[in-house]
Amino acid sequence: MDAFTAEIAYFLFSLPSTSHIQKRNPNDPNAAEKFQEMAAAYEILSDPETRAVYDESGMEGLSGGGRGGPGMDDIFAQFFSGGGGGPGGPFFTFDFGGPGARRSKGRDSVIPYDVTLEDLYNGKSVKLNMEKEVVCGGCKGCKKCKGEKTVKEKNRQEIFVEKGMMDKQRIVLAGAGDEEPDVPAGDVVFVLKVAPHDNFERSGNDLLTHVKITLSEALLGFSRILITHLDGRGVKVTSPPNKVWGASSTIRIEGEGMPIYKNPDQKGDLFVILEVEMPTTEWLQKIDRKALEGLLPPKKSDADVQPRPEIIDEASFEESDIMEVRAQSFAASANFFDNGYSYQFGEGGDEDWEDDDDDEGPFAGFGGGGGFGGPPRDPECRTQ
Repeated sequence: MDAFTAEIAYFLFSLPSTSHIQKRNPNDPNAAEKFQEMAAAYEILSDPETRAVYDESGMEGLSGGGRGGPGMDDIFAQFFSGGGGGPGGPFFTFDFGGPGARRSKGRDSVIPYDVTLEDLYNGKSVKLNMEKEVVCGGCKGCKKCKGEKTVKEKNRQEIFVEKGMMDKQRIVLAGAGDEEPDVPAGDVVFVLKVAPHDNFERSGNDLLTHVKITLSEALLGFSRILITHLDGRGVKVTSPPNKVWGASSTIRIEGEGMPIYKNPDQKGDLFVILEVEMPTTEWLQKIDRKALEGLLPPKKSDADVQPRPEIIDEASFEESDIMEVRAQSFAASANFFDNGYSYQFGEGGDEDWEDDDDDEGPFAGFGGGGGFGGPPRDPECRTQ
C-alpha cells in the first residue's frame, strides 16, 4: 500500500456522519452532498482496480458502474493538484468539526430579526445600517488599527423577507460578515423570529383563527365578512341553508392560508373556528320569554338522566373563568388538566426558537408539536 492509498484508508476510517457534517455547516445546504461526493472519490481511489480505470479512462470509464457524479472530476482534481489532497484541499470548504479543524472562512454573525405574521404573508424589504470588521490594508498593523489588523467600517445592507418564510428561517448575506486576515469574510445570518399574532395562528402553510357568531347566525345561518385578512382584505363567507352551527364548529376556506415559500401564487388553507356568542342578560329581559321558550327545543329534566342515581345532592355554584385558573403558577396535573398540557399558559419563552433541531409537524401550531393529534398547545390566536 503506497502512502497516498494509506492516507485514503485512514480518511475513510475516520469519516464523520453526514448528519454531523450538515449540523456543523448549517449555512451550506450542499455540505452533505459535497461530503458524500468526497467520500465516494476517496473510495474509488483507494481501490487499485477502480483507480487504474480512472487513471486510464477518467470518470467515463467508471460511469458504467454508476459510481461518482457530475462533480467528481472537480474533486479528483483537488487530490492531484498542487493545492494538496485530503479534506484540507481548497475544494472542501466545509467544517468537519473538532479542535484542530482548519477554518475555511471567517466567523458568521448570527442576528435575530423580529418580524410579524403580516411581514411573512405580504413580504417586505428592509435596508439596514450595519458595522463590520474589515482587514486594515493600508497601515500594516500600526496606527489605524493599533495592531489588531482590522478596523470597523459602516455599510448599508438590504434584506428581503420573502412571502411564505417561516419562523426561525435564515436569510444569509454571503460574505457580508466580519473580515479576518488570510480567510474569506464570514456571512451575516438573520434568523427570523415571528411575534405571536392577535388573531391568527400559523401551522405550516395553513392559518387558524377564531370568529364569534351570534346565536341567530348559529341557528339561521350567516352571510357577512367574517375575517379581515393579513393583507387588509375582507373575507366574506355565506353559510349553506338549513345548517346549524354548534359550539366550536370549524370551517376550512381553501387558498386563504399563507403563501407558499418560493411559490407565493399558491397558498395554504384558512381554518376558522366558529364560537357561538350567547345573548346577554339584558337582551333576555327585553323579550317575551314564553314565546322564546315555545320556539326553542325543550329543556332537559332529571328524568333524562339514566340510570337514575340513588342519592341526589343539591349543589351551589359560582361563575368562574377557566383561563384565569390555567394562568396560575401551579403546574397542570393529570388529575386537573388531563389533556397533555405540559405547561399552563403561553409558548414557553424565547428559548424555544433557538433550537434548530426541533421538528415541527405540519399542524404543530394547532395542537402541539405533532399536529392536531399531538400534545395540545395553548393557542396564540385571539377572537376577532
